[in-house]
Amino acid sequence: MKEYKFDRYRLFYVSGPNDYAAKITLYHLNKRVAMIFFMDVATALPDNNVDGLPMKIYYPLGSFQDMLTILENENPLSVYVYEKSDTCEIGTRDFGEG
Repeated sequence: MKEYKFDRYRLFYVSGPNDYAAKITLYHLNKRVAMIFFMDVATALPDNNVDGLPMKIYYPLGSFQDMLTILENENPLSVYVYEKSDTCEIGTRDFGEG
């Protein structure tokens, strides 16, 4: 597993002839780490592309609000990549104290 930290993001809600309806770009030290695409299609999601930076990660559009909630309420966050399966997770890096 590889961990990619990120410290800020930009979000886009897209109108027009695109394959995706929304996108969130994750940055670490002003470099793009990943682009998360939220697909508004009834077909299968494309495979994640984790071979280089920025990675391309795909979710269904229905997950967009959940992702915004995570970004707004959790910190610090990282992208975790399981290379053998091209699976990605976005989550907290540290255990909370309490």
